[in-house]
Amino acid sequence: DAPPPQEPLPHFYTKLTDHGLYGAPRPYYDYGLHESDEESQTRLVRQSIAHVEDLLVKHAPVHMVGGICDGGLIASYVASTHPELRLLLNVCGSPWEWLPNPLRNGRLRIKIPSLHLLGLMDEMLDEQQLMSL
Repeated sequence: DAPPPQEPLPHFYTKLTDHGLYGAPRPYYDYGLHESDEESQTRLVRQSIAHVEDLLVKHAPVHMVGGICDGGLIASYVASTHPELRLLLNVCGSPWEWLPNPLRNGRLRIKIPSLHLLGLMDEMLDEQQLMSL
């Protein structure tokens, strides 16, 4: 999970909400990718990345990292900066372009083996965005 808690966003998950699977009172967590101002977004995304990196140290040795949707983008960023990892599992990861500008420095490249599962019926991302990682 990401560290910063957030309010539910049922308009992002209409099918889950319609079936009573989203929006119940419980904690939800966010990686900070959808903040409206770049300074807050950068701070929260860096906090999320640091959280994953702390988990790598706490649970060492860790051989892979993975994530779903926005978590896939954070995991991909971590994989691109930790060549000691052996595998990235990315499930419908958000595109690189969603990272705040200070973290998109052109050097982001996943150099470890990776498995990318794409949701071609994804309602939020188009095929080009899904393929960007």
